[in-house]
Amino acid sequence: MKLSRFLWGLPFVLVLLIFWLSSLGGQIEIESLYPGDVRMWDRLMNAEGNFEFESEPQGVILPHHLAVGEDLARFYRGLAKVKDSERIFILGPDHYEAGAMTISSCGDCVYKTVYGEVEVEAPDLDFVGIEGDIFAKEHGIFAHTPFIKYFFPEAVIVPLIIRSDVREEDMEKLREWLNENLRKDDLLLASIDFSHYKPVEEANVDDQFSFEAIVGFDLEMVAVAAMDSPASVSVILEIMQERGYTKAVRLAHTNTQDFYKARLEETTSHQFFAFYLP
Repeated sequence: MKLSRFLWGLPFVLVLLIFWLSSLGGQIEIESLYPGDVRMWDRLMNAEGNFEFESEPQGVILPHHLAVGEDLARFYRGLAKVKDSERIFILGPDHYEAGAMTISSCGDCVYKTVYGEVEVEAPDLDFVGIEGDIFAKEHGIFAHTPFIKYFFPEAVIVPLIIRSDVREEDMEKLREWLNENLRKDDLLLASIDFSHYKPVEEANVDDQFSFEAIVGFDLEMVAVAAMDSPASVSVILEIMQERGYTKAVRLAHTNTQDFYKARLEETTSHQFFAFYLP
């Protein structure tokens, strides 16, 4: 009896062993939230309506909080009507400060979604650490991959996460590299959530400050604004300014309080921006 149980369990052990061995030298597969839940993702993707874009933006700021998943779908649907990007640069916070360097990208990674895989194009730069496992829990990037695969099915992504202690020298190198490599059809996306852990009234005050900083391209205000990666926002503002996309328009502003009847003492806020030529 004991021998038969051992033999019955052996194939399962072998599968695990093969998976572990293959992961040592193969691609790193990163799942989105709710992997395999096609019905849930289809419901989000088919949310009614879409955001209206007045022209083709070069850059956008979007939240990565799936509480606003339907609005993310509406944004991407509207964006796909005016822009056809095959490469999307995603800037965001290193939420867990896990990168060995202060700017990191995901090397030899592929993002798995219910709609297929999103390939990664990692930059080869001396100031960017090429990481792998830290991206498996970095929701600032993988929150967007199902929407990208659904609305921009041929696009590859260039993920870049930035630690809060990033050096200005490295920020300057990143800005220069992006400005040299960002093609007109590419999209530069800053994945940003705004005010955290405050009731909605206080969050709205924070968000008004952030709004004024962004539409005014005021980097000093951005540096002290309530957002989870001021560095990512400063990069997109400088790139947009250098390229002439100086009309920043907020398309939506929400707060987790909007989705609850009960009073919340801690909320997260979201702002959706597009950058246009004036």
